[in-house]
Amino acid sequence: MPRPQPALRRTGPRPVPNYGSNMPLVTLQVNNLTYGASRYWQVTVGVTSNVGRTLDTQVQCSFLNGGRSVGEAYLGPVQLAAGEQISTELVGPPTTTFVDSTNCRVLSP
Repeated sequence: MPRPQPALRRTGPRPVPNYGSNMPLVTLQVNNLTYGASRYWQVTVGVTSNVGRTLDTQVQCSFLNGGRSVGEAYLGPVQLAAGEQISTELVGPPTTTFVDSTNCRVLSP
């Protein structure tokens, strides 16, 4: 089957809370390492803006087998409005490659 192209979901801009301490510009949430009917590994990522301005955001996820990278997937660059949250599934290697974990990180901002 062809590699799936999951949709990008957006919450839309919202007011940014006033934090009492310094916060990162964006917050990354990663969960649900699985595979679908397409037989590709995928992981769900969510990125939330913590600032009152638009940011160009990019995320990288490595699909790992025993700590060794067996595939990479990227989100972006995509514009993230003030307080906005975006989420999608990042698609990795086919399930013929064993994946036991992922390591995701924000590349920018």
